[in-house]
Amino acid sequence: MDILKILQEVPDLGKVDFMFVIKGYTVVVLQDGTHEILDIPLRRVENCLSARHFFRIHKSYVINLMKVREVDIRENRLSISMNGQDLPVSRRRKKVFLEAIGAAG
Repeated sequence: MDILKILQEVPDLGKVDFMFVIKGYTVVVLQDGTHEILDIPLRRVENCLSARHFFRIHKSYVINLMKVREVDIRENRLSISMNGQDLPVSRRRKKVFLEAIGAAG
């Protein structure tokens, strides 16, 4: 599948809160709580997105950095609350994520 086709299937990127993968499908969660399901692997979608606005926080999650409002650090674990869900930040991505939100704000 080409990049243009992938981008056509993703809704308005400004309305995307985050994306996650489930059973090989990418679920795109929008700011209004609705979601779109794409038959495209998350990695392929991620490769088409701006690294300035989107960030992979975990092997299963890509978030819109512009939508981060709350970061929770407990017992050396980092998570993000978005759209009523707590999303984990992997230990490997923690430092880079904290640098990214410092640059994104």
